[in-house]
Amino acid sequence: MDPPTNTLRGSRYYGLLQQRVGRRNQSDNMPFVVFFDCESDCTFQSAAGGNRAEAFTRMQATVVCAVVIDTEQCEKGTDRSTALSFAKEKHWWRDEAESGKGPFNELLKLFDEADCIVAFNGIDFDLPLLRKHYGSSKRGMKRYLDHRIKCHDPFVKIRTATDVWFKLDVLLRANGLPTKTGTGLEAIRMWENGEREKLKTYCAQDVRSLVALTLLERLEAPNVGSLPNHVHGITSALAGIKALRAVPVEEEFVIVREERICEGPRRSYAEVAEAAAVR
Repeated sequence: MDPPTNTLRGSRYYGLLQQRVGRRNQSDNMPFVVFFDCESDCTFQSAAGGNRAEAFTRMQATVVCAVVIDTEQCEKGTDRSTALSFAKEKHWWRDEAESGKGPFNELLKLFDEADCIVAFNGIDFDLPLLRKHYGSSKRGMKRYLDHRIKCHDPFVKIRTATDVWFKLDVLLRANGLPTKTGTGLEAIRMWENGEREKLKTYCAQDVRSLVALTLLERLEAPNVGSLPNHVHGITSALAGIKALRAVPVEEEFVIVREERICEGPRRSYAEVAEAAAVR
């Protein structure tokens, strides 16, 4: 039987999103935003599996880098140099973890407590790559969906607005920002060759560049034109989250079937949320 429909504002997706962004860890006096990027150990072509979802079960993250910035700095559209001066940079290796704990436990806890999670193509790559670290329980499924809903993905937003699949480096170059120091294929080779410091530096630079990109008031998209902040920017994303917090909500949602999220062709952010059951 189909799950009940949330009638809030006439949209199950709206109600699902609003309920999740409305809560913040009250023990942390300084709300924050997490920008992150994952590197993988192989390509989809070399990963075993008949489809993308199966490939993700075998592909592993090698290192994850993150920049944590106070929400206030992002809300007021601080320039990137100032914002990064307030930032905390972190990283995690897949083969380094405390006994009995997963290598990315601290990262997932940051996601739990963040006002917003930001990743370039995070909805279709970084979060699915980390999916195995959430576990297979209903609680893990729910946590994973919570983090997807919290994720502001400039790649998805720009693609939806322009119908163009822009690479991060193309956008960085077009807007006079520091460009990538390598490629995903080179990052795989760095891991295979044990060049860990070089790999961490590459990943961390990608995250810093992502911070700079999302803080731009306007984004120049080659052969398309100038895009306003509400397409790509963290300032507008946080304004939307703040507005949603002001709306009363009903009860918490629950996950009914993970397969609706993970199987089948790749889907948009809204379609993923719509495929999940609420309440």
